[in-house]
Amino acid sequence: EQSDHSNGTLSWREENSQADVEVPLPLTAKGVVSMVITEKAVFENINGKLVLTEVAKESSLEEVQALTSFKFKVSPNLKTF
Repeated sequence: EQSDHSNGTLSWREENSQADVEVPLPLTAKGVVSMVITEKAVFENINGKLVLTEVAKESSLEEVQALTSFKFKVSPNLKTF
């Protein structure tokens, strides 16, 4: 089950890893980060919420959901890269 990042960390599971990667929040000053880009996905900050806007061709929505421990919305215009 995914959890939100209210505990003060942003975390995800790296492929072929047994441990979650955790980054203390805030990553930067409030409201400064507009995108989070990984090898598998692109999230955009839309109205203060992380929205999945792109998924790697080699990945899938289901894989991104399984590897991401925070809740996010999916753009109705989800693209691949």
